[in-house]
Amino acid sequence: MKKTLTVVLAVILSIFVMAACGTTSAPADTAPADTAPADTSAPADTAAPAASGDILVGASVGNMTNPFFGGPEGVVAGMKKAAAEVGCTIDFVDANLDQAKQISDVEDMINSGIDLLLLDPLDPKSVTAILDACEAKGIPVVAYNSTVEEMHRLASAVVSDNYQAGYLGGKAMAEALNGEGEVVMYNYSVVEICAVRANGFRDALAEFGPNMRIVDEQEGDPTVDAAMPIMENMLQANPNITGVWALNDPSAQGIVAAIEAKGRLGEIVVIGVDGNEPNLLLIQQGKQHATVAQNALEIGYTTVMVGIDYANGKPVENLIYIPVTLIDITNVEEFL
Repeated sequence: MKKTLTVVLAVILSIFVMAACGTTSAPADTAPADTAPADTSAPADTAAPAASGDILVGASVGNMTNPFFGGPEGVVAGMKKAAAEVGCTIDFVDANLDQAKQISDVEDMINSGIDLLLLDPLDPKSVTAILDACEAKGIPVVAYNSTVEEMHRLASAVVSDNYQAGYLGGKAMAEALNGEGEVVMYNYSVVEICAVRANGFRDALAEFGPNMRIVDEQEGDPTVDAAMPIMENMLQANPNITGVWALNDPSAQGIVAAIEAKGRLGEIVVIGVDGNEPNLLLIQQGKQHATVAQNALEIGYTTVMVGIDYANGKPVENLIYIPVTLIDITNVEEFL
């Protein structure tokens, strides 16, 4: 990939750029309360690939079995929709929540000749190696679902308003419990977005005073199978639990299963994040109180469009927020 173009190629390039591939979605009007203003500067040492309908895109997906990514309304579906519109090719690889695999996958994609990387960063430490490798080859990176510490090294990042997701969940929890109860949290703080959600949840509960108490917090993978035994242990250790915060909807499914196994459905308010269809059905059945829905399809679609715009030399925002929505029994039918 050449960083210095000949005059003839520059003229051809300008013609291609004029034939725009598409537009990007605007960020949410308001950034989360604990997020600094977006740095809109372009990455210092990254050169965009030549504008072309033949841009080869590599996408590292965090966990394809999670409907947020692999479902019919998931991130990957949104990426495929955008790719079809702009005419680019995307190679997808599933990191399966394995940080070492994600690094290896990206190395393989770089060696295959990708022009643009779409990355769901699994770990703030390992992502540095990925950014280094991409910069060495002049490959721009658009992060999605999660940000990175060195945002100036990205072309852009497209994420949900995760602080707001946690805050809405915490407010819904406190209101459902009438401002008084013992709450436990199931977290996955190794991923920055989950830590941000947890902070939003805590802040919302704090606004309702000391009678909303967090009595236990446990860490675990964001999966059904990981959450269920941990929730069983929390139920044993905290018999007076009245509410549970789940970092995402798959973990909320495991939590609901543990509560149901103990015969305590209807006694404990469960709130998750994502808006996955299985959880909407749980809400409809009265087993889960609420979920804060992310617009996964829009995240995927916008990520591709931002990346193509950047590749075509257009200015893009360094950080783009996609709004979230609280779904409970009052509006769940609208989303099914």
